[in-house]
Amino acid sequence: MKKSLVFAAIAAAAFGTSAQAATITVLPGQLESVFAKAQPGDVLVLQGTFGRDILQNRSFSTRVTIDARGATFPQGIIIRDSSNVTVLGGTFGNSTAALNSGRAMWLNRTNNVTITGSTFIGAGGSGAGQGIIVDASRNLAIRSSNFSGFKSGFSLYGARNAILDRNNFTQNTSDGINIVNSASVRATNNQCSNFTLLDGAHPDCIQLWSLAGLPMQTNIWLIGNSAIGNMQGFTSFDPSTASGQFLRFENNYVENSFPQGIACYGCFDSVFLGNTLIAMPGAKHKTSLNVIGGARNVIGSNTLIDNRLGTASTTTLSALSASSLSDLGAELADTGSVWDPRSFGIEDWQIAEAEAVAREGGFVFGSNNAVPEPATWAQLLAGFGLIGLVRRRRKTRVAA
Repeated sequence: MKKSLVFAAIAAAAFGTSAQAATITVLPGQLESVFAKAQPGDVLVLQGTFGRDILQNRSFSTRVTIDARGATFPQGIIIRDSSNVTVLGGTFGNSTAALNSGRAMWLNRTNNVTITGSTFIGAGGSGAGQGIIVDASRNLAIRSSNFSGFKSGFSLYGARNAILDRNNFTQNTSDGINIVNSASVRATNNQCSNFTLLDGAHPDCIQLWSLAGLPMQTNIWLIGNSAIGNMQGFTSFDPSTASGQFLRFENNYVENSFPQGIACYGCFDSVFLGNTLIAMPGAKHKTSLNVIGGARNVIGSNTLIDNRLGTASTTTLSALSASSLSDLGAELADTGSVWDPRSFGIEDWQIAEAEAVAREGGFVFGSNNAVPEPATWAQLLAGFGLIGLVRRRRKTRVAA
């Protein structure tokens, strides 16, 4: 046997690659059956307008790529109980009719799933639903995608090891991102702007909360994100006595008309550094950094600019006590958004499912001891890089 063939055989054994990996053209009505038969390393090239397909029960040793750049899913898609899947591009949802399921994409009990360069479109209003709901999943990446016209862009429930990077949220009626009962999440360089408010809503660009009776969220980093317009910025609210531990709010930019620029209620061992908070002209309240309760938090080098009267005044916050950071007084009780459980916006089934996963599910999200360290996540990404170095012979065919 030639040396090249020997190497290919060794590489296939080591990395789980397949010599039969193929590029497959998939038309509407074929996706579920093609996915069920896909081989490790296959690329499924979608063309046309698809129904609400359900892709499930597949764990690939090498990533399968769903190239949806030529496809639309007006009623969304579901991926569940599957691992090592990448969705590239695609348009999910629509601007004219409510989503039957209330979400344009649902990732349920997935592992190593990546969504990149996709477009999510909602019909606006109170029934717009969500762009993506993720629950009971780990090792997730959502990158460079656009979300417009939803109640909320996407929500993570019981997720572990997630990267949310360079996503854009516009025309939402509530939050951009919700992170709930999760651990080891990095939200970086996301942008929220031009939200359209519902009556009584307190929208947040990124909102965190723990579930009462379960361990705090931990190791969640919000870095380099921006929130501009009629919304609160970046918040972690306290459902009982504890909101989060080892949280990082760094180098975020808020230019808004709401009082909460950055808020962390009942947070421990958390860091607030280098954030810029600007109260827009005409805003009712000064935009504030509010670190209420908790312990062992670090506050430094944050800049507050009060431009409510059109003449900016600037304050640099460094190690100030939390009680001195706000002029709202009793009005601090008016927090949260329509997706905050305290205002009954989150649906009962979502709370029940998140709690069930934490207590009984296959992924034990309730144990702080099981939280992977950043080095572990880095090793995982490095592993993906090594897999990508292995050459695969591809052939092209059209699905029958």
